[in-house]
Amino acid sequence: MREYNKNATVDTAALCKTFSGNGEESWCEATRPTTGCLYIYPEESTIELRLFSGCDPHVDDIIAFILSDKDVKEMLARYYQKGRKDRYSMRWHCGMSGCEDVYINFVDEHGLVMSGKHLMHVSCYDKLAGIKRMYIGDFAECAYELAQHEHHFDNGTSFRYTKPHFAESAGTTVHRL
Repeated sequence: MREYNKNATVDTAALCKTFSGNGEESWCEATRPTTGCLYIYPEESTIELRLFSGCDPHVDDIIAFILSDKDVKEMLARYYQKGRKDRYSMRWHCGMSGCEDVYINFVDEHGLVMSGKHLMHVSCYDKLAGIKRMYIGDFAECAYELAQHEHHFDNGTSFRYTKPHFAESAGTTVHRL
């Protein structure tokens, strides 16, 4: 019989939504189904996307999947209603290979950039390797910026939710033999 490890900590504030979908081949990898998890933190209004296996997904396909999620839609509705308190500007950069990077900059009342952060990298093959944990408002503005540069999120998605498998007991205890 398994015992519950009292030393183990599990983040229960996150909604963990596992998924799978079509992985598209690129010059260096064969087509393999993509699997991963969309983590939604409603209390913090943040999301994160981790990929577990398969090919990196096409950016339009995975963003459309995220935008179609009901919990993400609820957080977006709260963001649209609440708005932002700090002034910001978006910056989009296209590299020589065709890769794209999206940044958000925070500015003062004169327009001087005070701080900023990198939000998303899209490869030259239009692939997305994941989304680091980010505020839903930053994600919304990032998706809007991508849409202004020929990305389309209204064509549906190949991704579907799958049944998650959670460990009954997990910890970091080292056992000696």
